[in-house]
Amino acid sequence: MCSSDLDGLEEAGRGAGVPVQALGEGPVLSPLITENRSLRTARDLATVDKKRMVRWAHEMIDRGFLLTPGGKMYVSLVHTDQDIERTIAASREAFAAVR
Repeated sequence: MCSSDLDGLEEAGRGAGVPVQALGEGPVLSPLITENRSLRTARDLATVDKKRMVRWAHEMIDRGFLLTPGGKMYVSLVHTDQDIERTIAASREAFAAVR
């Protein structure tokens, strides 16, 4: 996933009215639900809405995506642009479900 894909995940959240930040580099990312726009310390990370993150992950699982509730997402070389687009579309639905 590249930075524009991370932006797509964040846009999916914002479009559903959920404040999301997708943090990560390369194939590992963490979508986090929080109003805090500056996540730099452990105290900042304590502002993440963990319950809503777990609900979002369950919504993604219901849509056919394997991920750990409250954990990271992983992208591999076998994922196509269509896979990424499908992930972002499903994320939009899942974020809307946990508004």
